[in-house]
Amino acid sequence: SRRVVLRVPHFAAAAFAVASTDLVVALPESFARAMAKTLPLSVLPLPVDLAGFTFSVAFSAASRDDPAHAWLRKHVVRAGKRAFASTARRA
Repeated sequence: SRRVVLRVPHFAAAAFAVASTDLVVALPESFARAMAKTLPLSVLPLPVDLAGFTFSVAFSAASRDDPAHAWLRKHVVRAGKRAFASTARRA
């Protein structure tokens, strides 16, 4: 079982929160190891298998038809897919 005591908007906030408390968090391993280089974190394998997760890109509907914004979204999604693919290959 688990007891959620804190919700944060992104992984970095979670890493900083657990570095200064007795809380624990499940993070992508590559991110956790990178944060452990600068924060006092211990990175351990999870005792259970977790299902995958989905990354989402959220933006204002007012930007939907802006060509520059569409270009940026396309490149952000492409970069995210490449980063995820390279992480999955290392696993």
